[in-house]
Amino acid sequence: MKGVPRRQWSGQLKGEERAGSAVVKSDRTGRGGDSEAGGEWKVMEASDLKVETAVVRLHLILGNVMKAAELESEMKVAELGYVRRRGGRSDWKEKRRRSRARRWRCVWQFTSKSIMAVKNFNLCLCIFLFLVALPLYSYANPSKPKAEKPSPFEFIKHLEGCHKGEKVEGLQQLKAYLEKFGYLNYNHSQNQNHANDDDFDDLLEAAIKTYQLNYHLKATGTLDTKTVSNMMKPRCGNADIINGTNWMRGGKKRPNQAHNTFNTVSHFTLYPGKPKWLSNQLTYAFLPGTNSDAQSAVARAFDKWAAQTHFTFSRSQDLGSANLTIGFGRLDHGDGIQNAFDGPWGTVAHAFRPRDGRFHYDADESWSVGAVPNAIDYETVALHEIGHLLGLDHSSVQEAIMYKDAPVGVTKGLHGDDIQGIKALYNIA
Repeated sequence: MKGVPRRQWSGQLKGEERAGSAVVKSDRTGRGGDSEAGGEWKVMEASDLKVETAVVRLHLILGNVMKAAELESEMKVAELGYVRRRGGRSDWKEKRRRSRARRWRCVWQFTSKSIMAVKNFNLCLCIFLFLVALPLYSYANPSKPKAEKPSPFEFIKHLEGCHKGEKVEGLQQLKAYLEKFGYLNYNHSQNQNHANDDDFDDLLEAAIKTYQLNYHLKATGTLDTKTVSNMMKPRCGNADIINGTNWMRGGKKRPNQAHNTFNTVSHFTLYPGKPKWLSNQLTYAFLPGTNSDAQSAVARAFDKWAAQTHFTFSRSQDLGSANLTIGFGRLDHGDGIQNAFDGPWGTVAHAFRPRDGRFHYDADESWSVGAVPNAIDYETVALHEIGHLLGLDHSSVQEAIMYKDAPVGVTKGLHGDDIQGIKALYNIA
């Protein structure tokens, strides 16, 4: 091809050309017979070609595309036996070199942009999956501790030491607390004006004394440390005293009706009028949205009550016909303002007496399966609330399942006091 000098020599090189060599630019002098004007020559050994190949690969690895393209172009010329001369390159060679360099440059740019696009896509995908998964995880695990939210009973802590005759901010909230659980009622009192103030009056003192008696505390009528600590614990939302009648009578002897004797073992209480179920075969159903952990815990609790009574409990898929319904609620959830929940670490659940059959967990609590720190066990609370469903009220025995507290981080089971109470109500031998 015109303009491409072959490997021909008109002059002599300084040194013999060895086999397997190629001729490229050098500082050696020679003359090409029918080639263009003379230039400088160099003999490239076969081993040198291998080195050049390695250099090309290294440049590619390091991303120097232009340098790699230029080196590769020189190698191809050497391998074909062409002589590249200074100032004497043919146009078609230069075009081919530039074209190849452009192709390499395009490939490298495309590859770089593709890698960057993939990285950006992966980052966006990870962020999206995290944002989607986080609320799902929170919804699926209601047992995660919520200790960052203060207890609705936290205000009682600041009232420690208060006594009759004082006026302290927060006593109005304490009156509402005691009214909710049946200890205080200003509607039938001459001191109605004190229902919404912060005065520590005679009626408040009497209510605190009754509370202390029910839970085996020293009946001082003042907010001492033990009384405040007891009041602040998470508890069942059901009242201790109903319609002004105190059936708990903590610390007092209870007559044993079967033997007409007195004993101090039984402290269980029944609802006024002793409401109970007429059938011993009861069905229960779960409200929509009740998680599987709660359902399993409730089923186990029913089995434990069935083992101690004449009842049989079976699950139904028909909410309308089920005797008992179980689910979750939050704050004012339709059971009346007196039965509204109050956020985490306050009233954790409630249930209604026979033959209403409603039982609700507080959805804002930290729930768990079994004993978990800073969480409340589903099954322990279910055992307590099923006791209410069957007709038992609160017991003054701290070890009994019908004690008002919802223990945090521990589990409880049925106690002898609970079993005595249910057998007395239904005349079970």
